[in-house]
Amino acid sequence: GVCDSPVVGVLNGDDCDDGNAGITYATVAWYADLDMDGYGDAANTTVSCLPPDGYLSDSTDCNDSNAAENPAAIWYLDADGDGFGQPGMGVSQCMELAGYVANNDDCDDGDPSLGERTTTWQDSDSDGYGNPAISNFSCAAPKGFVANDDDCDDEDSTVMTASTRWYVDADSDGFGNGALFEVSCFPSSGMVADHTDCDDADPLRHPNTIWFYDGDSDGYGDPLATVTQCEEPAAYVLNDTDCDDSDATVNLATNIYPDNDGDGYGAGASTASCGVPVGFSESSGDCDDVVATTNPGAPELCDFIDNDCDPSTNAVGVISVNGVGAYSTLQAAIDATVSGDSILICDGVFSGTATIETDLTVTTMNGQAATALVGDGTIAPVLSVASGEVSLSGMTISGGTASVGAGLMITTTDPVLLSDMTITQNSASASGGGISVGDFADVQIYDVVVSQNSAVTNGGGFSVGTNAQLGLTNVTVTGNTADNGSGYGGGVYVDSDSVITLQSSAVSGNDSHVGGGVALRDGSHMTFNETLLSNNSATYGGGAQLYLATLILNGSSEVSQNTGAIFGGGLYLYGSELSGGAVQDNESGQGGGLYCESEYVITDAIVAGNSADTGGGGVFSNGTSGGQVSNVTISQNTAGDDGGGFYAWQDNLLTLTNVTIVENIAGGAGGGLMLYGAELAFASSFVRENTASTNGGGMYLQYSDIDVLKTSFQVNDPDNIYHSTAGTIFGGSGLTFSCDSSSCW
Repeated sequence: GVCDSPVVGVLNGDDCDDGNAGITYATVAWYADLDMDGYGDAANTTVSCLPPDGYLSDSTDCNDSNAAENPAAIWYLDADGDGFGQPGMGVSQCMELAGYVANNDDCDDGDPSLGERTTTWQDSDSDGYGNPAISNFSCAAPKGFVANDDDCDDEDSTVMTASTRWYVDADSDGFGNGALFEVSCFPSSGMVADHTDCDDADPLRHPNTIWFYDGDSDGYGDPLATVTQCEEPAAYVLNDTDCDDSDATVNLATNIYPDNDGDGYGAGASTASCGVPVGFSESSGDCDDVVATTNPGAPELCDFIDNDCDPSTNAVGVISVNGVGAYSTLQAAIDATVSGDSILICDGVFSGTATIETDLTVTTMNGQAATALVGDGTIAPVLSVASGEVSLSGMTISGGTASVGAGLMITTTDPVLLSDMTITQNSASASGGGISVGDFADVQIYDVVVSQNSAVTNGGGFSVGTNAQLGLTNVTVTGNTADNGSGYGGGVYVDSDSVITLQSSAVSGNDSHVGGGVALRDGSHMTFNETLLSNNSATYGGGAQLYLATLILNGSSEVSQNTGAIFGGGLYLYGSELSGGAVQDNESGQGGGLYCESEYVITDAIVAGNSADTGGGGVFSNGTSGGQVSNVTISQNTAGDDGGGFYAWQDNLLTLTNVTIVENIAGGAGGGLMLYGAELAFASSFVRENTASTNGGGMYLQYSDIDVLKTSFQVNDPDNIYHSTAGTIFGGSGLTFSCDSSSCW
């Protein structure tokens, strides 16, 4: 139990060292050192583990009330009894001996009149005063030494004892207070030799103070009537700024500033003056004293210059030409230009329409967020570029209404540059809701947003004429519409034989009847570099409709998440070509990824993850003549009915080369491919792991002919190939046709 004794233990905790049996509480003794000479009194002891204050382990002191008496003491013979001991005659013992003392300072122990040694100081200049820096301690003063150290300069016999008075200079004006002094060789800090200050609390008052006569008693003195003295004389003041000492109403001199540009405002240090001479001004604050149009009273202009010397103010609602003028409308500024001029638009909203017809650069002070060109209800583009080489940047264009190009219309064939702009909420009754680019135009566009514009027929965002050249970099075309039941190109409409390149751009969220994002016409050529065509919608061709045109997708460019209500969720190709990129995650009634007609070409592409309500989850090929698909992967597409990956309907001379059709699903027949009344040349391809709900997991043929060369059907469910009715499967020399069961159908 808890009351039991431990195996080894005692009832006390008094051991000073429990690792040494020879040391216990009772054996550790400490001795009092009352005289604090480092030696203890054996007769005054205590026992404890640690020493109390004033105790130590030594016990050899012979007299603990006299610090001089201890075991280390040395006593010197004092034969003449003068209190000073004889050097060399010491005895070591604890107690004091009779006739001995504790010092050895006696100069002659046989003569009591010659006692202890004394200090003397060198007197080099023999003026009777010693050098405090050189001393001697001995029984007799050496030659050239004296008993004082009062010499201020021991090399100059005329400078002797410290008899100089130094006076307090409290106001640090160089003149001292005669009532407060010290006597020393040299002055302390704040001390001076002068003692004539009359007011040591005011540095302006001293014997050299100049007083100026104030004859009209206005508090301002006449600079030509002066008295120099310490005390203030009657009718005198300390300032000399009276311009007329006979007239109390005219006194203080005015501060003036150099005015180098003569605009009435000066700069730099001020000067007190009774008048304002030429080249000076009473007003200061000029931030550019070499330009007369820049000063605190100048109007703020639209010229990137702080005209009014106030950085917090900016010109608002004005436009300048070559940094000159303050026009209230863009057209007024344009009318004041000649070829090659520059227009600068300051912050503000500028209502109206304008037309440029010459070489011109138009920029803004603080960019598109601060500057807007807004239509005023006139049926005309907000801004038209009719001719000339033109650069536009840093503005928002909105609220325009016109037949063509409601926001911006470009008809010049000279180069045009657009940058840092937003074209939004404009409406065209025909084409080009945001921007219209005319025939043979040459336009480069950087960092521009084209959004929320509308057109009744073509190009809700912008329309492009024939034979035009356009480059778009970091451009966003979004939320535009072109849909009256027959409109083309909700985002972009491109007419025949034009070439368009999009770099790092996006066409998204646009809507139209045909080609929700893009509509390309005869011979046009569009290239995407790292560009996204997504979330657009249309009845036909949700992402884009290509009519006898070409679309090239480079890098990570893709056509994704677009919707075609009837067919062509991603793309609708009519006699057109698609090369590269990915067409994925689109949806439609037919042809979730692509809907193709006439002679088309698809190369080097991925068609994946698309869906169709009826046929052709990936691709629907309708009645074409000579469609060509090569180096394409068609995977993970879904059809609600037939042809999960690819549906060919009454195609003539359809060719699939090096095509991989994998993991597609059909709600009906033909998980990988569905052929109805088609002629297919199928070479160097793979059809595997596709699924159909009815027949032909790999391929379903009906009224179709197929020429197969080096093509493999594997692991399709329920059949690799299902051949329902009339038609032939045949191959020429070198045919390779393999299945993973004894029969392919």
